[in-house]
Amino acid sequence: MPTNRSRVRSFQCPGGGKLRQAISGSLIIDQTQSPTTIIRSQCDDFTGKGVDHNLLIERWDQFGIQPLNGRNSSSSSYKEYINWYPSTSFGIENHLVDSLPSNTSIATSVLAASNPSRSYISVPNFVYELKDLPEMIRDIGKIKLYAKRYYYRNKPGGHWSPVGSKDIANHWLSGVMGWSPMISDIRKLLNFEAQVSKKIRDLDSLFNNNEGLHRKVHSPSWVTTLSDTRSVTIDSSLSVIATCRVDRVTRVEKWGSTRWSATALPLKKYNDKELHAMAIKLVLGLNANPKALWDALPWSWLIDWFANVGTYLQAHTNIIPVIPQSPCVMVYQRTTASYVRTDANSWLKGGDGSKIHETKARFVNNAGTLSASIPFMGAREMSIIGALAIQRFVR
Repeated sequence: MPTNRSRVRSFQCPGGGKLRQAISGSLIIDQTQSPTTIIRSQCDDFTGKGVDHNLLIERWDQFGIQPLNGRNSSSSSYKEYINWYPSTSFGIENHLVDSLPSNTSIATSVLAASNPSRSYISVPNFVYELKDLPEMIRDIGKIKLYAKRYYYRNKPGGHWSPVGSKDIANHWLSGVMGWSPMISDIRKLLNFEAQVSKKIRDLDSLFNNNEGLHRKVHSPSWVTTLSDTRSVTIDSSLSVIATCRVDRVTRVEKWGSTRWSATALPLKKYNDKELHAMAIKLVLGLNANPKALWDALPWSWLIDWFANVGTYLQAHTNIIPVIPQSPCVMVYQRTTASYVRTDANSWLKGGDGSKIHETKARFVNNAGTLSASIPFMGAREMSIIGALAIQRFVR
């Protein structure tokens, strides 16, 4: 039975730093700094073999902050720092909070993107969308007409009528939601044979060799970099105020993995012809596919901005008898904080440098679930919403 365990390793600064203050020749402060932990690593995991488990590895490194050194003398009085580590050397820099999708949402996306039942292109949806082709071609004719009117606007006797905002919105939507998906589907069809060959290898591994599939899934939308700047007092001993500007940068990256295995093996191994026929149907989406039916519904694309219905359906499509293990979501966070002295104590050196906080984690999630959220509207989403508003409300 696996049991939880925690391991810690640390490194201490040597200590021995001095802090002294004398007034009129009398030493009133004489401190020696004790050894203090400035590098610490911790690993929380499980012992024994078995299914995947949660894992957390953290490392804090404050060794980059330089000790304070300097002496400020006036007659028989002075203030002195000798290899004195400021208090900020022993503080942890927390990661900045990111707005990446939750681990549960990513787990659902991992299942959807790695599902062996997933189609590469949905031919039924492609054929269904061809009904809009005449209207899309007519829009091209309108654009040419507008261009011609614009060209002749200064000709004697020429007539020019400006393009209305509603016309612009119609053309924009036609391009984003009509031509762009159609061109993308055509490009995918050109890669048809390569996808069929890949699918044949997957089916052979699943059903003929019973080896299963291990899949990793990455996405550019699961990576982000955050930053902030603040001012901190790094030391106030001896009534000396030493301050720094802290520039903190956090990089966060998430990805996921899962294993798929067959739930039912054939009575005999599939031959090449059978594998090829199955692969073609899967690649082209010619099987009964709930994801394809969802995509064909009006406004389903807008619902998917707020809820992961389409991703959920794709994650749970079981056209072929396969089942996934609980997906794992990996999270890597690295925060670097750069300290730059900003006070006017020119006699005092040190206190600047950098600190690092690094986290590596693995979270084991249940099967993908439905979720809803308020999405971040990027330029593309805002342009579509704006074009729809103009199309509906501008006369």
